[in-house]
Amino acid sequence: MKRIGWIILAVLLIAAVIGCDTNRAAEVVTATPEPTVEPTAAPTAEPTEEPTPAPTDTPAPTDTPAPTDTPAPTDTPEPTATPAPESETAKSKVNNLGVVAKVFADGDELDVTAQQGDFYVVNDPSEGSILVEKRFVFMGKEKAAKSYTGYATSRAGVYDNPYLEGKTVKTLTLNTKVTVNDVYGDVVHVKLSDKTEGYMSLAEVSKKKNKTTGGGGTGGGSTGKDGGDIALSASPMQGFETVNVASTLVTAKFTAGKGKIHADGVEGYYAVYNRGDKVEVLEKGKTRSTVLANGKTGEVETDLLMFEDDAAYKEWEGYAKADAPFHLQYRLYDVPSLQKKNTKVRVLDECGSLLIVKVGSKVGVMLSTDVSTKKVTTGGGGGGGNSGGEWTDPVL
Repeated sequence: MKRIGWIILAVLLIAAVIGCDTNRAAEVVTATPEPTVEPTAAPTAEPTEEPTPAPTDTPAPTDTPAPTDTPAPTDTPEPTATPAPESETAKSKVNNLGVVAKVFADGDELDVTAQQGDFYVVNDPSEGSILVEKRFVFMGKEKAAKSYTGYATSRAGVYDNPYLEGKTVKTLTLNTKVTVNDVYGDVVHVKLSDKTEGYMSLAEVSKKKNKTTGGGGTGGGSTGKDGGDIALSASPMQGFETVNVASTLVTAKFTAGKGKIHADGVEGYYAVYNRGDKVEVLEKGKTRSTVLANGKTGEVETDLLMFEDDAAYKEWEGYAKADAPFHLQYRLYDVPSLQKKNTKVRVLDECGSLLIVKVGSKVGVMLSTDVSTKKVTTGGGGGGGNSGGEWTDPVL
């Protein structure tokens, strides 16, 4: 048994020795890692110490200015209304006195919306509703009549406008040949042999040569009117109801449409007054007055208006000279009726060289040189003048 015990002990010792050697071998096999060498940092330069500046004195804080009060907004004053100009009422001395709105040229197109007496009502893009005389407008396919050759009366005048106003372009001798290219009621457009073109009174152009007489032809070239631009004046045109002018045109059934002006210098009117119509005058001038018609302003000849503070004209009876022209139109462009010598003429008023007269039942105009205060024997005789008195309504 002791032997067995010793054997076991020997075996255990041997095993212990072998175990120790095995552990040592394992330690030899496993390489021991080299220790990691830490890199040596480059030496850093020691920072140079900046000299610390001497502390400056901190400025004492300035006082914050007290905020100024924002002024309260003032109320914007209401604009002062411009006072409407004071007006006075006058009356037209003549028929067919119109306030000019604009002047048209030959070929201008019109938008014609209605007709009233001798006028078309035109819708104008710049002036609104205005009046234009029918005699100067072609509607639709209307065109001028065929031209013809005519012969002038003695001292017949050629003008540069269809109203035969101002100075004559030429004064013709008896039987001067003219070519009539167009007709506007009592006025014609003519062309002379020297190419001069203009307007003449139809009464001074004959289709046949005039007979030579001791007294010459009928009518002179100059009408003796006050030259100047007599602007047709107007009356309040609400509906154009005051228009009532003697017409030489035949009124046919009317259809609105496009029209075309066929003369130069044709006037369009805000309104047209007849004798006795009231006219609102904004400013009375020595020769021309500013008037208001349908909200628009224009000018008329002051001499063609009767003012309430004017001395009333003292009517008188006169006598016509032989073949004295009596016109219904104050501009004298219509064909006149020639009065027999010593025809009684009632003179109602005067406008420069024109007399407003009544012959029979008609009111029109005559030149003052054609009416005598006494019966005519060989000629001569004077005209009438103004006299004092109260305002009276015009005699029609």
